[in-house]
Amino acid sequence: MALPRLIPASDSVNVQQTTFGLDVIPRFVCNTWDEATSDSEGIDVVVIGSGMYGGYCASKIYEMSRERFAQGDATKALRVLVLEAGPFVVAEHTQNIPNLGLFDPAGAGPVSVGSGSNPGTRNLVWGVGWRSNQPFVGQAYCVGGKGIYWGGWCPRLQESDLKEWPEEVRNYLLDVNDNNPVGTRPISHKDPVTEKTFVRGEPLSAYEAVEYEIGVAPGDDFVFDPISFNKEGPEPVGLNEALRVFLTKQQATIDPRITQILPAPIAVQTQSYISGLFALDKYSSVPALTASTRADHGDGRSSDLRMCVVPLTHVIKLECAPAGAESPETGTRLVDRIVVNTPGGRETLNLGPHCQVVLAMSSIESTRLALESFSLESSRLRAPGEELMGRNFMIHIRSDIKFKVEREKFAAFVATQWPGKKLADVLQLASLHVQCEGAHGTYQYQLYAATNTFGPDSNMYKMVPDLQIQSRIADDFDSESISLVLRSSGEVKGGRNTVLKDPAFDYVDLAGDADRDFEFGHRRAWVQFKTNPDHTSDPIWLDMHDTAHAIARALADGGSLTYDADYTLPAFSSQQGVGTTFHDAGTLWMGDHPDTSVTDANGHFHHVTNAYCADQALFTTVGSANPVLTGLGLARKVADDIVSRHGSYIAPASELTGFRIESLAPGRGWKTAPYNGIRLLDSDIIETNPDQGIGIYYLPEELDDFELSVEWKAFRTPAFPNSGILLRMPDPSTVNFNDQAQFDAFYESSIEVQIDDLGKNFDKNRTPQSIFGDSKYKTGAIYGVSPARQWASTVPAPDGPLTTERYWNLYQISVIQNEITVRLNGKLVNKATLPASKRTKGFLGFQFHTGRVQFRKLHIKS
Repeated sequence: MALPRLIPASDSVNVQQTTFGLDVIPRFVCNTWDEATSDSEGIDVVVIGSGMYGGYCASKIYEMSRERFAQGDATKALRVLVLEAGPFVVAEHTQNIPNLGLFDPAGAGPVSVGSGSNPGTRNLVWGVGWRSNQPFVGQAYCVGGKGIYWGGWCPRLQESDLKEWPEEVRNYLLDVNDNNPVGTRPISHKDPVTEKTFVRGEPLSAYEAVEYEIGVAPGDDFVFDPISFNKEGPEPVGLNEALRVFLTKQQATIDPRITQILPAPIAVQTQSYISGLFALDKYSSVPALTASTRADHGDGRSSDLRMCVVPLTHVIKLECAPAGAESPETGTRLVDRIVVNTPGGRETLNLGPHCQVVLAMSSIESTRLALESFSLESSRLRAPGEELMGRNFMIHIRSDIKFKVEREKFAAFVATQWPGKKLADVLQLASLHVQCEGAHGTYQYQLYAATNTFGPDSNMYKMVPDLQIQSRIADDFDSESISLVLRSSGEVKGGRNTVLKDPAFDYVDLAGDADRDFEFGHRRAWVQFKTNPDHTSDPIWLDMHDTAHAIARALADGGSLTYDADYTLPAFSSQQGVGTTFHDAGTLWMGDHPDTSVTDANGHFHHVTNAYCADQALFTTVGSANPVLTGLGLARKVADDIVSRHGSYIAPASELTGFRIESLAPGRGWKTAPYNGIRLLDSDIIETNPDQGIGIYYLPEELDDFELSVEWKAFRTPAFPNSGILLRMPDPSTVNFNDQAQFDAFYESSIEVQIDDLGKNFDKNRTPQSIFGDSKYKTGAIYGVSPARQWASTVPAPDGPLTTERYWNLYQISVIQNEITVRLNGKLVNKATLPASKRTKGFLGFQFHTGRVQFRKLHIKS
């Protein structure tokens, strides 16, 4: 029965009443626009999207900053604002709520979203905000997003999948950094397959840390073999163990393309790691988001809130700070405004220069917002037709095979493999991960098995609180057959190195004006699938089809093999459409060079001062693995990078062995040219104080090959800082800085390691004169010579005594002959061969140009 729509009244209440109850959980977790934005320029981070990745990333930013900077004082954590287009629906994964009946619309199939279509809303919150030449199921517009519906399968990408990713990211996901581990092992346990013992407190890689956090590890927590104590008769062997051993022993003969048989990587935690704590059940990021929000303002504070979630707020566009006459059309690439639509109408959120913006709306929607807000073409950083964003769109092709085999045949294998034992004669749900690699890429299978009437899908992923119902489920034991499902997932290659609209590859672009989103006033994304748009002729289908049938035949072991449908190659390859996988990825991919990637190794857009991505759009390749484990690992890396940029980097003392300390005070012999734009704050700190344009603070002593280490801090006021470190420069006292030819010759022969987070590329003879976001001119660049590989500096510092020892950066620079290496805060940001125009020896200096930059602790090794 339909209910009357609730109309807002003129009076106010703390918690609103609906027809059936009080709106407690959304009110205790969420904030209104006015509550969250009363001091917008004090916001440190805005996360757009509260789904699996956005919610997780926002929670990590708050919790990491609270631990590092607040020492338990919530009001000193970073201030995080989460903007979500949809409403708050449920507080955890829908499958954790018995018989809720809140499903995604995949069962009803995808809907047409071609040009001019209007797919509308399905299942309360599901919609398709883009248009495409293929049907789509869409995504959930609500707090938690698709993450409150997702399946839970969480394998790792294979090392072969990661070989094209940035080395820093590969190491972060796969390797343990003993000096700075991503986390520590929360519990001691034994691996169910290798029987290796793991010890609580051991350092973890990102993959390991996330696996424990979401319930994938330990591997026998959710899907397990029942313990049985027989008073008499043979000892039972569980179906999980029997299937794993069978497939492992025979994988080479079944199909040599099978590379691994692994325990099921399912994100369900049924046992907490600490006595007395509740388990998480099936994972979604909503509980983490809720915990952080309540940790912040659970004390009832209504001001100075550090963690706010604002639902029903649709982000229309990100706008960048203007640049005046130098670049009137494009402006800078510093996001300083977010235009949104709220229930109260259109609003504009003004941001401070230190605020970071994180796109976590899904691969397609994040790409739409990035293209409309700061595309590389509109930024004048790529020529028309050379846009990078939107290339490399990748999905998975998927299909299922369901079949039955004789239990008696499999029981015979158990009796042979384990003499004196037998296959357990109780209901079992078993699951394994089968990893494969063929000539056309990687592919995998989720293997589910059950000894019941209706197969594994009938009882998996259900909350059953009634013991009698559980007993009825357990009694449904089929002694005659084993029902199995193989859910396949195959890799699709992306077109990173081709033009955006190459018909051989899928891509995302902006839709035409006819498909404009007129409700919110912005362009939609257009998802274009290649010449073979449904991918049914991709060659990897044959590998997936053949391996699946080989597994089925092996499990039948010569006995009867009964399929429930047609699984010939044509039927198999056309079973599920390309718009049904939810695994779209890659359109804002990570890389080490701004010419060949959109974002850096921390998910930071190469060309935007303060914008990140934290969803599947970051993937360089997609492999065959379900993306959530890797996506959460990347979201955690984004969070860690943002929080670290509010701290200071301290190098190990061993890295200064052999260096001499150099005073920065004028008494050491430092001079200025063409005017004095430096002030001495104490015996070791100088601060740029420019008021007449560019100038140099320099030491009139020649250096050729040397290394230096120096700390520096940039400030938010009065203007965005532009400074740098000049190496091997000519004597500035011999240069007339008002003579353009002398000025140009001075900089052409000098080496400048840049400090400018706006990345300003200025040419007075060009229109526009300034292009911003150019990696050859941003912090970490060898000015005009070699682009910075990534952003690594701290955000501009606030004034005041509370952050005196925060926001310090460390440059470590080595220039040997014509080779230069630059490390910033411990990260390699540049390594280049210098052109012949650069001098082989000269003076060392600090440039002052705009804004305030402090320098201290200069060390040199000649």
